[in-house]
Amino acid sequence: MAADETTEKLMELAWEYKKGLRDLDSAIIKGSHITGFTPEITEQFLRGLVRDNIVVGDFRKKRSTTWTHEDKTP
Repeated sequence: MAADETTEKLMELAWEYKKGLRDLDSAIIKGSHITGFTPEITEQFLRGLVRDNIVVGDFRKKRSTTWTHEDKTP
């Protein structure tokens, strides 16, 4: 595989992984096949990427569970 083609395929794989279109295990397998790197090296590369589709929620905050109806009609 030519260097430009390898680079293009690796960039596409990184984009797919970052967008959540491919999970880590399948990205490692494909990335190792594309580059010829060991799965461990490929995993470290992928883990270094920031995923765009991850949402962090803080569910530890306590919220009021009481609801009061206030009639605002004139």
